Amino acid sequence: MRRQITFLTVLLAFIALFSLTGCIFSPDDDTGPPPGNEPPEYDFPDTKEIVLGNLKIAYEEMDINGYRDCLHPDFKFVFTDFDADQFEIPNSYFERSEDLEVMERTFSGNSHTTEDGTQPGLQDISISDWTNGGVWQQEAANHIYFPEAYRALYNIYMVYSEVGGEHTFTIQTTQHFYVEPVEELQDDGTTRTHWYIIGQEDLLQ
Repeated sequence: MRRQITFLTVLLAFIALFSLTGCIFSPDDDTGPPPGNEPPEYDFPDTKEIVLGNLKIAYEEMDINGYRDCLHPDFKFVFTDFDADQFEIPNSYFERSEDLEVMERTFSGNSHTTEDGTQPGLQDISISDWTNGGVWQQEAANHIYFPEAYRALYNIYMVYSEVGGEHTFTIQTTQHFYVEPVEELQDDGTTRTHWYIIGQEDLLQ
């Protein structure tokens, strides 16, 4: 069965969300696939495009470490007003720590408990579209969330498959990604530009 739902809804489908201010994790046993033997390979993100490409790899490999490395310390995932109201999300966004907690639970493959009983975890993420639909633009200094960050509109089509393959959840959406460069000191005393994702914004379709 294939269901097309929002980005937030599909994430919440794979976590036991007892409270947004409490523990997100479920004590259920691990029912997902074992981790791979070799970690994914990522390019150093010295361009905007590379850091977005690395995020795509992290999704496809369900690699929380690679996902974490893409995010700026001030990262926020901003939801639509509709989803924020429906799921009673404070401030209409997840901070970095909240987002990582959700994604770690999602990538784990663990089962989760709902009112209908124990549900299978996530087995696979496949992405058939992850393209920049425009050009990068720099935000103004007074932007509410991401002042002076660079923004691009990405077209995304991904399918989440539960363990066992009985259910899939389709995300076909556009997302604003916001990135920011950080000049990092190297061992030889020089600096190198490292791009991080500081924001992701869900958009109404």
